[in-house]
Amino acid sequence: MGRGCGRDRRNLFDYSKNRITDETLGLLFQLAQESGLREHIDAMFRGDKINTSEKRAVLHVALRAPRGASILHDGQNVVPEVHAVWTRWRFFRSRAHGA
Repeated sequence: MGRGCGRDRRNLFDYSKNRITDETLGLLFQLAQESGLREHIDAMFRGDKINTSEKRAVLHVALRAPRGASILHDGQNVVPEVHAVWTRWRFFRSRAHGA
């Protein structure tokens, strides 16, 4: 993998078209660590109420969760409801497009 690319377990990050230097990356990683980014990410995936202006969980991670996953909000797994909405949306889309 060339300079300007990174990979985690499922994603390839290509920032080769940006002016990112080793110093910039180091500063970004330092900022992430100092700001507690890992803890905030963990809180988001736990369904903690991290949206401080609305005092609720953000839950957009549930939109990408596979069937069978569990993302709890106030003790309820929201993934089945998300997939039920996706199913209705796909049905509506297919009817609207005549497919």
